[in-house]
Amino acid sequence: MLLRRTITVQWDDCWQPLSTNETNNVKNSLLEVLNNLVFGIVPINVVVTRKLVDAIAELARRLLEDALEANIPNHVWPEILQFLFQCAQSEHVDVALNLILNCPSIFGPDLDKYGVNLRDLLVQSMGDDKPMERRGLAVKVVCNLG
Repeated sequence: MLLRRTITVQWDDCWQPLSTNETNNVKNSLLEVLNNLVFGIVPINVVVTRKLVDAIAELARRLLEDALEANIPNHVWPEILQFLFQCAQSEHVDVALNLILNCPSIFGPDLDKYGVNLRDLLVQSMGDDKPMERRGLAVKVVCNLG
């Protein structure tokens, strides 16, 4: 997706000049579109959803990297964690797993706070009663986190 490529390649040119209000609008708008795709206002399209998850995960990764470099102690995008756990507690677990897979640092400075939740999500996702695709995705997340 062009958005992900822009975030990846032209981060300094496209994000840094934006004001705090503009960056918040971008983050909120992206999560709103994904929320609408996942939770039903718009019929779910797996390919579009996955591409949007990829772009959002890349944005989260870059924001968290910048926050770490600037020694910002708080999570710079707590709304993404709220969305992630909303997905994790629904039938859209794969969306949550893909966010974590594409941005292993998504918990940022709050990893200790959410470690138990993450462990529970991964254990549940690897259950024998879960689809093989979800189990494989959970294994990839574990490997990527290590």
